[in-house]
Amino acid sequence: MLEVTGDQLRRMLKYVLRDEAWEGHTEFYQFSKGFHVRYNKTTRQIEEFTWQGKEIEPGQRLKIALQAFHYNNFEKFFNVPFDEVKANMRPRVVATSVNNIYEEYFATNDGLDAHVEGRIEILE
Repeated sequence: MLEVTGDQLRRMLKYVLRDEAWEGHTEFYQFSKGFHVRYNKTTRQIEEFTWQGKEIEPGQRLKIALQAFHYNNFEKFFNVPFDEVKANMRPRVVATSVNNIYEEYFATNDGLDAHVEGRIEILE
């Protein structure tokens, strides 16, 4: 688990959504319910960047979780200096197996709805 600022997360997402992404040279990530980003491919700008319906402010702090591979290759995948992000909060290991997280969640949550929410919106 890491803590990032709104500005850092915006920069991370702009890198993930760069032109190369549409040619298969990137990875996409899971975003929590309540998160929404609208990215314009033509202008290469994020037009909407919200959490729970409110604009994410540059200095706002948000917690993110990454698997070890992405954590260990942070700068390669997000193009933001890892030392800059580590300065926000000391990184913490919150789970050693993503499978255990899934098993626990599904065991304690019935009747899940798998509809698409449109958390990431891409404009051409």
